[in-house]
Amino acid sequence: MNRKIKFRGKRIDGSGWVYGYLISIRSISNGIEHFEVDPETVGQFTGLIDKYGKEIYGGGYIKAYHQEFERFYVGKVIFKNGTFQISDDEENPIRYWKDGIHDWHSMEQYTSMDLEIIEKD
Repeated sequence: MNRKIKFRGKRIDGSGWVYGYLISIRSISNGIEHFEVDPETVGQFTGLIDKYGKEIYGGGYIKAYHQEFERFYVGKVIFKNGTFQISDDEENPIRYWKDGIHDWHSMEQYTSMDLEIIEKD
């Protein structure tokens, strides 16, 4: 999957999100200005969009419909084992059984129509 490498983070001055290039874990640039951000909110663009056209970033929360298993998963977007995954807690990706093998939930298996961003504080 080819994707644009960019990041987002919440500005420490309370002015919302800033999107752009990661300068440091505490600073993001939109190409014109540098902004200080809360390092706990920094997330990388996954290359995926949700069903409403919103970009999905690591650290965000999504609801995903897995067509093969006909069920919804809700969780945090994390980067682990070389891929973006959905996690039901802070560290462990959601796993599922497929053809007798315990596998990870790679985000790449979803289409944008299966994904919806959930806003959490």
